[in-house]
Amino acid sequence: MFNLIEDKKKLGSKFDNPNQSELVIICHGWLSGPFRMKFLTNFFTKKNYSVFRLNLSTTFGSISKILKEAEDQLESIDFGKKYKKVYFIGHSFGGIIIKILLNKYNWETTNSFVSIGTPWGSTPFAKKIEHTIKFKEDPSLFGNGILLLKMSVENKMKNNKIKIGLIGGDKPYTKKKATIDGLKWDGTVPSDSAIALKENVVDKKILHLNHYALINNKTVAVMIYNFFIKGKF
Repeated sequence: MFNLIEDKKKLGSKFDNPNQSELVIICHGWLSGPFRMKFLTNFFTKKNYSVFRLNLSTTFGSISKILKEAEDQLESIDFGKKYKKVYFIGHSFGGIIIKILLNKYNWETTNSFVSIGTPWGSTPFAKKIEHTIKFKEDPSLFGNGILLLKMSVENKMKNNKIKIGLIGGDKPYTKKKATIDGLKWDGTVPSDSAIALKENVVDKKILHLNHYALINNKTVAVMIYNFFIKGKF
């Protein structure tokens, strides 16, 4: 039996299994929300894991705000006492946020981290505008993304025993391009970018799925489950 603990201030949702000492923490991506992570939440609760789903400002409009939101929500997690093993899943820029947190905090019971479609090697769109960004707080929506990426990959995790797995997709997300910051983008994270991270990576896979299909696919969920158990997909 799971107890759903949901903060009225939209601080996040915890699906708590009182008899389980292992926790999966899930972070959604940019211009997204925790609702996007429902499939993975359901999969891991059915596997009897407790699950905590972060709920962050969807545009990542302020670097300090988004990181404080994540830190405040994770304050409720009893690392090392109730949970003997903690696992992280991050989709898209959610993977970047998790990596920044793991760079800052030494949560000793963290076992592994799987990123799904995270642009570790940036995106063609971001590279087009990178030279126009003044690297300071809140330059623009995508400017913040570039800053967060740099914060994530240019620093090391406090706990160097954490195993990292990378999953990417090689199908375009959409044929229609949205206008963001005056430039066109189709929402696709290149597959080579999704597996570009080097630190502590023990396995990586590219699947023939698009950016959002990756988080709504049973094969992907099973791969992540296997990674948590065996350290490989």
